[in-house]
Amino acid sequence: MKVWITGASGAIGKTIQGMLFEHETFTEWVNVRDQEQLDKYAQSLPSLDALVYAAGVNILEWSSNIVDTDMNYVYDVNVTGLIRCLQAAPEITKCVVIGSDAATKPMRTSVIYNASKAALNAAVKCIARERASNHFQINVVSPGLIVGTDMTEAVYQRTKELRPDLDLDSYMVGQIPMGRPGSPGDVARVVRWLLEDAPAYLNGSIIEVNGAR
Repeated sequence: MKVWITGASGAIGKTIQGMLFEHETFTEWVNVRDQEQLDKYAQSLPSLDALVYAAGVNILEWSSNIVDTDMNYVYDVNVTGLIRCLQAAPEITKCVVIGSDAATKPMRTSVIYNASKAALNAAVKCIARERASNHFQINVVSPGLIVGTDMTEAVYQRTKELRPDLDLDSYMVGQIPMGRPGSPGDVARVVRWLLEDAPAYLNGSIIEVNGAR
C-alpha cells in the first residue's frame, strides 16, 4: 500500500509511519494550506492508495482575545487542509484522519481547536456520505490525552498557569477511567487497523482512543 502521511514530523505522525513499515509511506512536509504545493507534491508521487491526515495545530488563547488570523490558520490546517489533500490525490480510496476528543470536551483557551475538531468530524461524515458508493472509506481516530506530543505539553503548561494549586499529573490522569494517559502507539495501532483490516462497512466513523474519558 502507498500511504501519504501529513503531519509526520509530530510524535503521532512519526509513530504511525513506523508502524506502517510494511507499506511505502510518503512523509515530506508540504504546506496543507497551499493547494498548488499539494497538487505538485501529489503529482510527484506514484499512484496513492491511502491518506493519513495527521496535520493539526492549536493556538491556546482566551476566546475574548482571538484574532481572525489565528482562527483562519487553525481551521485551514485542521479542516480545510484535509479537503485540499483529497483533491490533490483523487485516486486515494482510504483515508484516516487524526481528530481529537476535544471536539466534544470543552477546554478553556482552546475554543478554536475544539471547534475545528468538531468541524473536522462533520467534514469526514459528509465526505463519507458523498463518496462511500465509490468504494471510498474515511474514518476519524480521535485521541484523548496522549503523552509525548508537543500539543499535550502545551496544554499541560497552560493548565499549570490557570491552576497552579493543582497536582497536575493527578488532575489530568484523574479524568481518565483507565488511570493513565495514552501513547502515540495507542493511536497508531488503530490507524494501522483501519488501513489494513477494518471492514469496508466502517465508514464515516469517529473512533475515540482516550481510555474511556
